[in-house]
Amino acid sequence: MNICQKCHTLNPDLAIHCQKCRAALLPPVIPQHLREEVDFLLDDDQLERISSLEFNLKTSRKDLEELVDYLEKQFFNNLHLTITVEKLLRELTRRGVIDSRKIKRQVRRKIRGQLFGFSQRQDLMERLGSVVACYRGDAPKKFRTLMDQAVPFLYTSNHKKGIQLLHLALKLDPDNIPLLRILAEIYFLLGQYSSSRRLLNNVARLAPGDVAAILLNGMILLKMGHYQAARELLERACGSVPSLFSASFLLGVACFLNSDFPGAAQAFRKAYGSNPLPQLSMLSAMAFCLDNSPRKAAIPRRDQAELQETGFFHFLRGLISRQAKQPTRAEQHFQQAIHRDRRWQQVIQKLDPQNPDKSRQLQFRIFISRLHREMEELMGLLISEIQNYPS
Repeated sequence: MNICQKCHTLNPDLAIHCQKCRAALLPPVIPQHLREEVDFLLDDDQLERISSLEFNLKTSRKDLEELVDYLEKQFFNNLHLTITVEKLLRELTRRGVIDSRKIKRQVRRKIRGQLFGFSQRQDLMERLGSVVACYRGDAPKKFRTLMDQAVPFLYTSNHKKGIQLLHLALKLDPDNIPLLRILAEIYFLLGQYSSSRRLLNNVARLAPGDVAAILLNGMILLKMGHYQAARELLERACGSVPSLFSASFLLGVACFLNSDFPGAAQAFRKAYGSNPLPQLSMLSAMAFCLDNSPRKAAIPRRDQAELQETGFFHFLRGLISRQAKQPTRAEQHFQQAIHRDRRWQQVIQKLDPQNPDKSRQLQFRIFISRLHREMEELMGLLISEIQNYPS
């Protein structure tokens, strides 16, 4: 059968015009052995259309193959460039020529206007369906128009316009939980934690058990330095979804910052069970080290291969070996740390075994700095998991 592209009526295979609307039908697919018998039914214009379609199809296929080939080359070029730049930054930082952290901060400021990456844009477009579905007002058309107008602005540096449009949409439906969550996430990404918390408080009023809102609120409290309040919230989240990676990880951070090192180590190991990232083994080892439990601070061999390239890993292993009364091994690890980054030499010299309290304070400051760094490195994963958690 030949389907009309205009009214979708089924027509006989060899029909030239639609029986219902009389529109010209696209040439049907004709088996090769029947082509000669059918040619006389088609006039010159239609035969020309067929030839044109066949030519365009071949050209499109060729263009597509060239595009795929180009994208593959670009991917491998970008991958090679990224690895090369990372190695250069690491080596120049180790030699004291540049400060890679300063460069990363400058890059972040440069792209700060871009709120969403490609995958987050795709997720946001999908989440808009639930926002519209939850609308309970009397102006659904206006609400949908505001949503459609807001989203494109969020993908550019002109995100303030997009936020204004989302607030106009929120006025039409102040109790729309998915929209409240999206706005709270945007303010979090912008670093406007107070504005984000105001929206999350509305979510808590409407849905006290909303796990995503609790996690985001807990993360904001950690950023603001309210560690005990953050811990209480995150314990609630872990009680609701004990297998969720972000809940266990953030609870581990809160426990660590509250100096509950056994609780932190347990939470990090629980997060490792949900997502076996090597840095989680290191974080739990840090907690056990501060708890003076060197036997529990062992890092699995499968994680050491990735971690041992950093000076911090060997510094940590040196501290653990020193606690375990293994001075020779401790010295070996300290030398490995210095070999990878000379700045560790000054730090290690300040670790005075004769003054354990002073050394412990120094370790705690270094570990806190590393904890915040690892949290920032995992921020994309944490935000993605919170965004994708169902309302």
